[in-house]
Amino acid sequence: MVLGNEGVSKAATDRAMYVRLRVAYEDGHRVLTSAAILAEILRGTSRDAGIRRVLARVAVEPVTEAIGQRAGQLIGAAGMSARQAVDAMVVATALDQAERAETADRSASVLIVTSDLPDLPSWSPGGLELPSRTSASWDSPPATDTSPGRTQAPFWGAQ
Repeated sequence: MVLGNEGVSKAATDRAMYVRLRVAYEDGHRVLTSAAILAEILRGTSRDAGIRRVLARVAVEPVTEAIGQRAGQLIGAAGMSARQAVDAMVVATALDQAERAETADRSASVLIVTSDLPDLPSWSPGGLELPSRTSASWDSPPATDTSPGRTQAPFWGAQ
């Protein structure tokens, strides 16, 4: 499960969303986000406390050179502008996670939690399945990542 900025923000303010992420994690799903969204959601104010609480419980994937290049290719292929760079990096991160899972003979199903759903079909490189907002499911197959250096803090306690 890959969270866009709205996914992280919603988990910080909406108990139901937080519970969904916790259930997904407890069911063996890997919950993560791209480091690129930090610029969109952190403001150096007291509002950041809830965001940081969520970020402490999800894996924050770095924007590597490969992710950056792929995001640029997605933007170019979709005919979009650099204003969608962060969204493209989130999608590139999701595609990377799906490919890692596939390589490890696990389900390559990745759910992107975002408010930018109308833009996502533009990023689709042919193999990216994008459910509609109403059909998105929290019951996709588990995809835990056990590669070295990939850790995720557990969702402990009630918020």
